[in-house]
Amino acid sequence: MKKQYLLALVLWEIGGLAFAQDFAQYVNPFIGTGAVAHSLSGNNYPGATVPFGMVQLSPDTQEAPDWAQASGYDYNDSNIFGFSHTRLSGTGAADLIDILLLPVQEKRTSSRFSHQKEKAVPGYYQVLLQDDSINAELTATERTGVHRYTYYNKEKSAKVFLDLCHSANKGSWGRQIINSQIRQVSPTAVEVYRVITGWS
Repeated sequence: MKKQYLLALVLWEIGGLAFAQDFAQYVNPFIGTGAVAHSLSGNNYPGATVPFGMVQLSPDTQEAPDWAQASGYDYNDSNIFGFSHTRLSGTGAADLIDILLLPVQEKRTSSRFSHQKEKAVPGYYQVLLQDDSINAELTATERTGVHRYTYYNKEKSAKVFLDLCHSANKGSWGRQIINSQIRQVSPTAVEVYRVITGWS
């Protein structure tokens, strides 16, 4: 009887080792992010999130995302308008797309990018913003979006464009921003909020 229990325990341990692999290495976050010819987009996004997390940190390739780009990202686009912190994934309706940040050195509200300089794995997203040569990296915790920007042009000032007006298409479903505020609480910290109405 003891030998049977020992054999069962050994087999259980071996089976457990098989499941201890890193299956995340097989995930492609770009699946469903852009329509191909004669097909529909999955309205997914490639950005950083954790299961059941409060934030879905990802690039917005649309100035005002709507039904065709409900998550804010379309693989077929070549510009990034910034990185917002909330979004829906896989839906037929755009919503959230809140609190957008874009690292800049010149006065601009978007930047060109290339998929050759873009990377996404579960929980992490990276892209080179070509217009100002800035590398943007994103990750997330359960309640926080974390950005890291590397400014390669050291001769110009590093700036961050914070856009509280950016949202899904305001002409869709009566969406409108009814209140927002930016407050600088220290030389290195700001507090922001906004209230937006409309469906959903």
